[in-house]
Amino acid sequence: GVVGILWSSKADYATFFGNNPEFIYGIQFLPFTPATALLVKRAWIEKIWAPYLHSISDGAQTDAWREIIDLTYAVVDKNATLERIARIESHDDGNSASNAYYWVATAPEL
Repeated sequence: GVVGILWSSKADYATFFGNNPEFIYGIQFLPFTPATALLVKRAWIEKIWAPYLHSISDGAQTDAWREIIDLTYAVVDKNATLERIARIESHDDGNSASNAYYWVATAPEL
């Protein structure tokens, strides 16, 4: 898992705006820029995709949060990620279709 909020004396599995799993994981990945490659590493995403992220994405409340989770998978499998994001109809305010496809095309599969 991940920590949503790290306080001085505790860690919460939540965010300031909700406790949905897509919020807690998704906020860790934003924004998707070339610098995201420094944070989203293949070994980490491979480790958490099957037990966490895949089901979190499939159960996400909105396309915007589903896309944020799905975009992380580009460092593992670009083609599978393209298939997953092709179903997205609306994007987060800080993202767009062109940015999503750019990230998938340039995400390092290291």
